[in-house]
Amino acid sequence: MAAAGGHSLLLDGGDVNTGVPESDLQDAEPDFRGMTALGYDAMAVGNHEFDKPPSVLDKQRRWAGFPLLSANIYKADGQRLFEPYRIFDKGGYRIAVIGLTTEDTPKMVLSEHIAGLRFGKPADEAARLVPQLRGQADMVIAATHMGHFPTAGTA
Repeated sequence: MAAAGGHSLLLDGGDVNTGVPESDLQDAEPDFRGMTALGYDAMAVGNHEFDKPPSVLDKQRRWAGFPLLSANIYKADGQRLFEPYRIFDKGGYRIAVIGLTTEDTPKMVLSEHIAGLRFGKPADEAARLVPQLRGQADMVIAATHMGHFPTAGTA
């Protein structure tokens, strides 16, 4: 595309671990290797990235030739588990991509897979990061895995 004068960012909203047997039996290695071969720039971390033990996620991070982003997942020591954002240079523009993951992840995965992790409110993380990134980038966008859950009292 750049040869024709255009530029793009190839982003993913997460949940590479989606329950497809051919992928699940191989810990999604074909998926991550294929995404890398296609030139993915970054991916938001989805709740299904925690369907398997942390050791599998560690392998997947090594297989990915791109960053897995999430600004709102914290380890017990207060450090983020993932890179919160990445800034890309495309066509003379600096584009900041923030990763955000649903704070409802603990409700959807086995607790032992997320032991010691805290999932902050995505809106709070964005409110902290966006002003900082506006000084570093021409535009700020988010790659998110947020989902939707009805509120109490609605069908």
